[in-house]
Amino acid sequence: MVISLSDFESMSDKDKRKILEELKNEIGVSGIAKTWEISRTKVYNMLHAFNVPVDSRRGRQPKDNKTSPDKELDKPVLKKSSNNNQAKQENNINSCEPSLEPEEKTDETKFSFYLDTQGTGTFVSETLQLLIASGKLSNSVLRLNISIEEM
Repeated sequence: MVISLSDFESMSDKDKRKILEELKNEIGVSGIAKTWEISRTKVYNMLHAFNVPVDSRRGRQPKDNKTSPDKELDKPVLKKSSNNNQAKQENNINSCEPSLEPEEKTDETKFSFYLDTQGTGTFVSETLQLLIASGKLSNSVLRLNISIEEM
């Protein structure tokens, strides 16, 4: 079943939810994005807005040894320091010497997030907005590396 985005937008919310569920199960998120010529982020936002489950498609087996992005965000981070500069770097938030010593923090668990993506500027912007909206970044001291190349 294929339906245009304009036809979809003119439907009632109940019908939209039903259509989104059917499309997601038939052609998946990528198929919806390609058919409607919108970003996957917008498709996921629609799915969430209409409470359509996004965990997996019917008949799809869960992959073993894979970590979901939510679990990845909650993993503790290894502190980057060397034995020679450890005391100095504990006082310096922006240190970047490599080490395998775990960060000791009793009140909260630190997180790490790696994002490697390509797409239009709008798509990248929406992806970053979703990360900010997750709430994981509020009141945190962060280190951010950005590399931008025009394709």
